[in-house]
Amino acid sequence: MVKKELLEIKKKYKDDRRSVIIDGGDAVDIESVEQELKPVDDLVVGYTFGKAFKKMTEKNFKNSDRKLKDNSGTDDMIAFCCKAKSNQTLLAFTNLGNCCKIDLEIVPESRFRDKGLKFGDVAKEAQRNEYPIAFFAVDETLPQGNLLFFTKDGLIKKTDWSEYGLIKTYYQAIKLKEGDELLAVEEDVSDTTIAYITEKGLVLNAFKDDIPVQGRVAGGVKGINLNKGDRIKLVTQITEEGEFAIISDTGFYKRVIVSEIEPMARYRKGVKVCELGGQNKVVFADYVKEPFDIAITDNFGVTFSVNTEDISIESRTAKGKTLKNENKKRMPEKACKIL
Repeated sequence: MVKKELLEIKKKYKDDRRSVIIDGGDAVDIESVEQELKPVDDLVVGYTFGKAFKKMTEKNFKNSDRKLKDNSGTDDMIAFCCKAKSNQTLLAFTNLGNCCKIDLEIVPESRFRDKGLKFGDVAKEAQRNEYPIAFFAVDETLPQGNLLFFTKDGLIKKTDWSEYGLIKTYYQAIKLKEGDELLAVEEDVSDTTIAYITEKGLVLNAFKDDIPVQGRVAGGVKGINLNKGDRIKLVTQITEEGEFAIISDTGFYKRVIVSEIEPMARYRKGVKVCELGGQNKVVFADYVKEPFDIAITDNFGVTFSVNTEDISIESRTAKGKTLKNENKKRMPEKACKIL
């Protein structure tokens, strides 16, 4: 029985033994033991639009040329990332409303331009159709405060960080109705409102002071009243500063100053933020406080980049403008922020 259990432990924990066996107390050399401990590295952990998981050193990430290349597309871009320490645990919240705990010390390291890993390779219990939508690197003691969860159907859930200190490596983070998915998870930031921009060109700037704190497996409360057939393109917390950058599939670009969008109670439809015609839609929307580049793939399959500073500031109801010297037949089909 002892042999069987020891072999099971050996198979499950493949990294080197961390304890040091000595003969007696006099033989302990504290300084040499400390030198044998692994150094703590600064990391950046990211997930691409092409569904690749990457653990990089912060130095490699900063020194990498992250600009769009001739042979790269939006799938090569990092959808989201977080800074971490090599001795921390990564909490990965997924589209199916679960949380996966990942030990960063045993995840293979990659470079920015490497292909990366499948999510199922680092989160063994994840389902085949499951992928991460947010990462948080945590210590043994979880952060203070609350997390905000945003779903595809427009629900919001606020839950205390302490609810996610489970020993399990895979557990439910939010209760989702059939057909709903988790879109984003953010730490609750004071003095902010919640902004929604939809595919049909509506914007809602919602107060969040009446969102109750709920348990880990609660379903949340209503955030936006979506029209039938409409979808959320952006949901995030905002302040009174900055702009929204919006790109439509008709080839029109615009920035709208946030202060033009008056805050209102949640679970409203919102107001128009982009003039669209017929079946046209918003292909990109993001909150801008500092300029950034956007990778855009057009109807010809060509990917190019645009800086937010090159997009003109327009009124809320304006259609926007085409880019200078742009081919008017070039229509954006998908776009993403270049991190």
